[in-house]
Amino acid sequence: MNSKTLGQVLGAVGVAILVSSPILLLFGAAGSGFVLWQAIIGLLLIGAFLAFDPGQVGRVISGKGTFFAATAGGLGLLLVAAVAVGNYVAASSFPAQWDLTKNKIFTLAPDTQKTLKGLTQTVHAYAFYTPSDRDYAGVRDLLQRYHDVGGDKFTYQFVDPDKSPAKVREFGIKKDSGPALVVALGKQQDKVQAVSEEGLTNAIVKISHGGEKKIYFTTGHGEADIKDTQATGYSQVVKALANEGIQSDTLNLLDVKEIPKDAEAIVIAGPQKRFLDPEVKLLSDYLKVGGHVAVLLEPQVRSGLSGLMKQYGIQANDDEIIDPLSRLAGTNLDVPVVGNYAQHAITKDFNETTVFPTCRSLTALSDPSAPRPLALATTNPTAWGETDFAQLAQGKASPEGMVRGSLAVAIVASKTLPAGRTDDRSSEIRLAVFGDSEFPDNRWGAIGPGNQDLFMNTVSWMAGDTDRITIRPRSRAASHLTMGQREMTLVQFFSIDVLPVTLLAVGIAIWRVRRSK
Repeated sequence: MNSKTLGQVLGAVGVAILVSSPILLLFGAAGSGFVLWQAIIGLLLIGAFLAFDPGQVGRVISGKGTFFAATAGGLGLLLVAAVAVGNYVAASSFPAQWDLTKNKIFTLAPDTQKTLKGLTQTVHAYAFYTPSDRDYAGVRDLLQRYHDVGGDKFTYQFVDPDKSPAKVREFGIKKDSGPALVVALGKQQDKVQAVSEEGLTNAIVKISHGGEKKIYFTTGHGEADIKDTQATGYSQVVKALANEGIQSDTLNLLDVKEIPKDAEAIVIAGPQKRFLDPEVKLLSDYLKVGGHVAVLLEPQVRSGLSGLMKQYGIQANDDEIIDPLSRLAGTNLDVPVVGNYAQHAITKDFNETTVFPTCRSLTALSDPSAPRPLALATTNPTAWGETDFAQLAQGKASPEGMVRGSLAVAIVASKTLPAGRTDDRSSEIRLAVFGDSEFPDNRWGAIGPGNQDLFMNTVSWMAGDTDRITIRPRSRAASHLTMGQREMTLVQFFSIDVLPVTLLAVGIAIWRVRRSK
């Protein structure tokens, strides 16, 4: 390589380094001191090019190629400027975002949007975080998405615990407990237990619904345990209800003379033994004055509640639902997969799949004296009600001679009471019956996409909390690549400076060497 060619190569590298310097500074991939030294090196390399071939400057300036290159460069700069200005104007006047992530982790769930748009008073969030906290940026983005939907009905501010000890004391934040997020509405406030969309939405619901409501789960008949954390327990769904302001307690009907006055609903979850006549009478009297009862049954169990249910047009059949299509969904034949729902407050906009392990079918009776029941959820037409339990115990089932078709797994009945009755609990009797009690438990509530929502919607309907009938937000995990400041700087430096400069320098050098031959 002769001195002339070497000079052209050095000049090409110098131009590339000089051009990349302001870009590097613009994107913040390096400090101003580094950029300054890079620019100086670029100028020195260009100077070396001129030293190796002093006459090149005149030839370059007077050449036609320089004129066309300058024209093309000028037009290119004008185009870049026009695009930049257009982009700025569009972003300022018509802001828009697109969530292209697989799980839509940057889009608020329909339930969250419904909650925010339904706020009648301003909810204010206090984020006790410092900019150095690891989750600061994520919490800021989450709160901003809530504000974008809620507008002036949802506001937020960050509070530095070290600089605002008075706020820390006011909200009872423990200094050694780490960052915290609190939502407030007037004098009501609630600390977000898990800083996520689900946790924040639940906290907003609790403070905006004006107090907690209470439901009772019956005991004494082998029902599901609301405190049991094992697979068959109800601890998870009870916790989810508490997050929405509905507290749960247990009730043994033999220990009371009447249903507690604070009971919004009574839940009978999978009784294994018969209810005695005094217990059935207590439930019947409660329903007659506007009570709300949910009954979750199991196949081959005589609960003693058939007479009570028939008073409201609901019959529990002595069978077990078998559905061949369940195999396609990855479950057993006796775990019907349900996706057909009636138009009702409980299932409004509900499009989630539910599964009902070992479920008996239900029938809506046409009794003129009873309220008109509604089949809330039904199976696929391929299902049938198997009554040969001996054959079923051997793992065999046949549809011959069985009732086939879309079988009801859940039926609801309601009746409006006459106005002016002072002893009524509410203005409407509400009864919901399910052919299965396992679908909302700790195991199946997590397996069936809509299992927990369907049960919670039913409880919300019973408690008169119809605005909580929805599909609730899930905790959606994103794929994260965690890098420190050093790694981030290196990635920026190599992607914005080293790689483009190398390619540009090689291109210019090849072009200059070829032109000089």
